[in-house]
Amino acid sequence: MHWRASLALILATALVVSCAARPEPADLRSSIQPDTAAEAVELEHRELRAEGLERRLRRATLRVRNRTCPGIGSGSAFAVHENALVTNRHVVEGAAAIEATTWDGQVFSTDVVATAVAGDLAFVGVSEPLPAVLNLGRSAAPGDEVTVVGYPGGRAITLTDGHVIDFVSGEVFMEPGMTMRLNAPIAPGSSGGPVVDSDGDVVAIIFAIERDTGHALAVPIETLQAVVDGAAVTVRPPAC
Repeated sequence: MHWRASLALILATALVVSCAARPEPADLRSSIQPDTAAEAVELEHRELRAEGLERRLRRATLRVRNRTCPGIGSGSAFAVHENALVTNRHVVEGAAAIEATTWDGQVFSTDVVATAVAGDLAFVGVSEPLPAVLNLGRSAAPGDEVTVVGYPGGRAITLTDGHVIDFVSGEVFMEPGMTMRLNAPIAPGSSGGPVVDSDGDVVAIIFAIERDTGHALAVPIETLQAVVDGAAVTVRPPAC
């Protein structure tokens, strides 16, 4: 839990990760035969869990719009604390004003709290509690199934499935450590969105599209954890 304590210091606020209650399965209809009841319960459990997970991902992932000297940009971000979002540094760099919006239209005025010294990562603070929080997961591996959540083109939120292709040196992308490549479709505006595993835990953060292949590129969770644990950030970078 060291990364959470470190993030709390960066945000100057106590870190309290909320946990959504697991929904209970609905009552089974009396027409279900005894020998199929267990299978029906398991199926309904999975369906309810999938619905609950998708709802949490939608609630915890926000559209970010920022006004900079050159103009207005957009990207995605996700909540790691009730008062903090993680996104890409390039999404918010030089922002004079930032606005984060939930999938159902709730608007939060935000402030860039810190950006990573090494790595395309930024922490954005909000004064009001965010509707949902995502947990940081374990390291992913090639072949793992993942889902990318974001706002491609700055439009409606999307959830796209794919799998981890491999990990390559981040040097060519001017990123520290390794870079995850995955085949889930993304578009401009997806930057800063979470890559999550089957439990809905964050395993990477989208930051670009590989020009030659069209593969999505993501900052692995290890880099985010290393940044937070090592406090490798600059606090409140100046606007343009």
